[in-house]
Amino acid sequence: LAVLTTPLHRRFERNIYRDAALVIHAIPAHAGWASARYPWARDRMVTLTNGSPPELLSGAVTGTSNRDGGRSIRSVGHASPDETTLIARAINARRDAHSLELRLVGRRPESAQEIASILGDRLTLIDRTSHSEALAEIAGGDVLVPTLSPQRPAVQGITSKLFEYVAVGRPVIVINPTAPDRELFRRTPGVRFLERPTVVQ
Repeated sequence: LAVLTTPLHRRFERNIYRDAALVIHAIPAHAGWASARYPWARDRMVTLTNGSPPELLSGAVTGTSNRDGGRSIRSVGHASPDETTLIARAINARRDAHSLELRLVGRRPESAQEIASILGDRLTLIDRTSHSEALAEIAGGDVLVPTLSPQRPAVQGITSKLFEYVAVGRPVIVINPTAPDRELFRRTPGVRFLERPTVVQ
């Protein structure tokens, strides 16, 4: 199917750069690629990345409380099953594991039962929720972790949740980041990237 559709896609793309008065790229790496591929359209290209929600930046969002007054590691959105299980094992290996909660917000990972067997009542699963409630979950976390699959780095997109995570000023651990993630957030304080990490890492 790709053999049939790729030429059509390329022609459509070229027409965009030929005909548009302005072409906006959300990903800087894509902008660089397009600039090299279509040099005659460079003066009509701009880069405009996503922004962080202003209500998170201003502190207007009240974070949801952690259970029993402890601390929580939170992942909001898609959670890769193997990587989320790894986080559960890492929590369980800590001396203060009894005071740590893992909160997963969004579609349940396929490994939810295994994670529950590791953490017991220190696991909180919250089904898909409204955007405002998801922001409250982000604002209430002590550590925020987007858990991406090992295949994710091959994607040339940005992990959009990072714009929300960095807005609240909590430590962020990005598992299996994409190249654009690294490019945009490598100088952001409190952000750490891990590729295929071990429990100890």
